[in-house]
Amino acid sequence: MTPLPEELSLLLSKFPDLEKTFTQLGINKITDLEKLQGIKLILPGLTESLGLSGSEGLNGEIILSGGIPLGDLPPVAKDKIPTEIVFAKSAGGLVDFNMELTVSKEGEAQSKINVISGRLLSLLIKPEGEVYGIKGYIIFKGRTDDLSLAPVNNTNFLSSLAVKPALAEEEKTQFVDNNSGEERMVLSEFNYSDGDKDGIYTAEIQAPIVQGKYEIITEVDHKDPKLGKKEIRLITVVDPEGYVYEKNGDKETRLPDAVISLFWQNPENKNYELWPAKNYQQGNPQTTDITGRYSFLVPPGQYYLKVEMSGYSSWEGQTFLVKEGNNVHFNIEMKAKFGYLKVVDWKVALLIIVTILLLYNFYRDRKRKT
Repeated sequence: MTPLPEELSLLLSKFPDLEKTFTQLGINKITDLEKLQGIKLILPGLTESLGLSGSEGLNGEIILSGGIPLGDLPPVAKDKIPTEIVFAKSAGGLVDFNMELTVSKEGEAQSKINVISGRLLSLLIKPEGEVYGIKGYIIFKGRTDDLSLAPVNNTNFLSSLAVKPALAEEEKTQFVDNNSGEERMVLSEFNYSDGDKDGIYTAEIQAPIVQGKYEIITEVDHKDPKLGKKEIRLITVVDPEGYVYEKNGDKETRLPDAVISLFWQNPENKNYELWPAKNYQQGNPQTTDITGRYSFLVPPGQYYLKVEMSGYSSWEGQTFLVKEGNNVHFNIEMKAKFGYLKVVDWKVALLIIVTILLLYNFYRDRKRKT
């Protein structure tokens, strides 16, 4: 009959839909958490958590986004922002990241987002009261091909994890994890700020370049001694960009100069049009470099991709659905025009030429004799 842990109950109170889900599932004591094992819940992004539709503006007009920038929110909406929750945005605040939530048998909640390597992220948090300051730390947790969250003590690998947020004045190299007591490598330290004094603190960081699993730890230093210092943790999985390639036997060759266009279904007329990437601080079409890489970060909707490249057949994919804060980064195989010629080995080609010459000589000899 032990009730749910206080921290989990507090989280539920900040997200009414999540609290409703727990009630409907009959989860009201700690032993009920067994039902959630292996289940991934979704915490809404900032715009949705405030009850604002991602496809409808503040005045009811249609907007081409899944989120509303913090600066465009009226004071009444800012007052409703859940406290002590780190929300993530991108593309100038027009795209919100939903958070995947898992709950352990002991009631420990862990939230996670997926981002593309090297992309800029805007983080925001509303503390419960006045603070001396809010700092953030980016910590490496593990490779994504290793689902374990155990730290990797590999100095050479860690030194390659490039991140470029706005650095704090005093940058740490180690962070003592209060959960485990272990020292963790800090890739970067940054400060949150509240320039307009609205009680909401923000920070802009760059996601690590290297694919892997990281943790963004936000440390809130409250002025109220009863609140003290509090850590909010957000697991961040960095996905690689998609790429364009062609197959060469068992190997893949990345293709430069491929032009990738993203089309979306306009909700106003239901027609597919070139997605207006400039509104989201991105380019469309995108042209690949020698790495063949590309990526789009888009709001919810229906999309499809088209790739064109000189010497290759055009590629057009099927339509797909994008949910809040998802990235578009498929790996696309291109096929060369007259590609069958590439499978002809030079030795085979030489044998064919010699055979043709022999047949031609045989034909001429026959003709001479007749």
